[in-house]
Amino acid sequence: MAFEDDLGPRTSLNESTPAHLHQFDALAAPLAEHTRPGDLLCLIPYGELHFLPFHALRVDGEPLVARNPIVYAPSATVLGFCQSKRKLDATGRPQMATAAVFGDPTDDMPRNRDCARLVADLFGTSPTLGTDVTTAAFESAIRGADVIHFQGHAEFDAAEPLSSYLRMAGGEVITARRIFGLAGLDAHLVSLGACRTGFNKVRRGDELLGLVRAFLYAGTPSVLATLWPVQLESTTFFMERFYTHLRNPKKPSTKIDALRSAMLETRAHRPEWDAVYHWAPFLLIGDWL
Repeated sequence: MAFEDDLGPRTSLNESTPAHLHQFDALAAPLAEHTRPGDLLCLIPYGELHFLPFHALRVDGEPLVARNPIVYAPSATVLGFCQSKRKLDATGRPQMATAAVFGDPTDDMPRNRDCARLVADLFGTSPTLGTDVTTAAFESAIRGADVIHFQGHAEFDAAEPLSSYLRMAGGEVITARRIFGLAGLDAHLVSLGACRTGFNKVRRGDELLGLVRAFLYAGTPSVLATLWPVQLESTTFFMERFYTHLRNPKKPSTKIDALRSAMLETRAHRPEWDAVYHWAPFLLIGDWL
């Protein structure tokens, strides 16, 4: 089965947990067999498995992420590159003090603005919204920020993956090709709260190309991305929980622990959000600290 067909541009998940996804629960069984609950799982998929949300596969009737925190990497080489980009403070954790937050560049989705405002409030900063989210503003604001959060539209170009882009205001775009050449990208985390930002073109040798790889190459050790079109209400709740855990002044979480907690809290928040569609599109790719 082509997972890209099931999770990608031609079709997408919906409110009901898709039956086809749980046909692959058996793939999670060896992971549980050879690990203990709570162990960090770093998964380096191959081929079409890059499009499969392993964290949503079930073990004993519960998603794997309820048992283990899970991070993904395109390859062992890229994972090592990401770890070499760690920027840790005296406590041994990445500093998460400042953020550059962008929302609703196309001025057509108020909920994207709401999510961006919420994230910015958690960092004590002001978001860049609507028509102010130009290419120039984006490239200027990201310099020196610990976290970059983008809440808007993205497009994956399967034919030419380096032309995949984040949509800016006024019809402008920032392509993966341009991101590869960004200067001053010192962020510990780039969070892409848009549809299918985690999609890549799998090329010969299992080489992945797309927005995620571009941001990793440009210097960030971690990218939070999505596998399918997100529902904005559940995504806003998820982001609030994720950054609240990440920014907890008494006991800040690592990125992977914040992600796991936010997933499980989103899943439990409303009965209808138990569906994979609402809590499982998110992937942490690269370094987990």
